[in-house]
Amino acid sequence: MNGPHNVLVMCQDMQFLELIFNCILFFLFRVLFMGAITIHFNR
Repeated sequence: MNGPHNVLVMCQDMQFLELIFNCILFFLFRVLFMGAITIHFNR
């Protein structure tokens, strides 16, 4: 077990998780935004 390699792998995992998190946030935001527009125009 070498320290720097583990740190590098952990950083790559964090970047991957951050990417997934950003995609999920963007998707949720778009769904909420579209839902709000639909409700607004259905009145």
